[in-house]
Amino acid sequence: MNGFLKASLVCLSLPMVVATAAIGALVSLPPEDPTTQAVTTIQPTTLTTIGQPLTVPASAPKPKLEIQQTHQERFNEGLSYVQDGEWFAQKGQLTESRTQYKKALEIMRDMDQKQLESVVLNGLGQNYKDAKNYALAINYYEEALSVNETLNRPTDRGRMLANLAEVYSLQKNHKQSLTLYRQALDLAEGDVDTVASIRQQMTHVELALQPKPKQTQPKQPQGTTIAKQPQPQKVQTRSSQRSIG
Repeated sequence: MNGFLKASLVCLSLPMVVATAAIGALVSLPPEDPTTQAVTTIQPTTLTTIGQPLTVPASAPKPKLEIQQTHQERFNEGLSYVQDGEWFAQKGQLTESRTQYKKALEIMRDMDQKQLESVVLNGLGQNYKDAKNYALAINYYEEALSVNETLNRPTDRGRMLANLAEVYSLQKNHKQSLTLYRQALDLAEGDVDTVASIRQQMTHVELALQPKPKQTQPKQPQGTTIAKQPQPQKVQTRSSQRSIG
């Protein structure tokens, strides 16, 4: 397996609501026509199954060859930025992860690689969700979904909708979250792992929407009376009596 193939598989294992069902696809530019759109073959996989863990990003900046770069080289550079973004995200270095994802996004947009553009946007949404910046997370997830509309990849769309639903759930907007989870479930039909994960998430949201029982004050049992305390009797002493003359 060459380096490009490994990077291609790695880059598409972005964190999703469905940890064991990452977006798996083998993407490459046809060698005979590097200006053609990427050819995509569905290839469900994870980092574990291909035996290629993420490697530490190189400390030196990647060379920007500009004019000298072929389309394939620029595409590979974009993939390496995605891989670096994923690596930093797993280490909790969200700011650096974001920087790498945005570099990848610039390249994928420049090359009109819609599938990978949507994947990177989804990764940025995950990044901002982890940073608890839910407003930006929603923006990036919605942008990923918008790009995904141009592709015939309903399962990917289902996963992205599930990610968006999770953010609404974290914001306590459980009704909107449940609506999105239901849409995601319909789109992910046939992907067993994704469906199972979405159902699990939906259960938490449905429980959160159930009305909570009202707390009532304990009532005093009927037939019970409070015994009155006996009043002390006044005692008239002999010295206080008046004589009758």
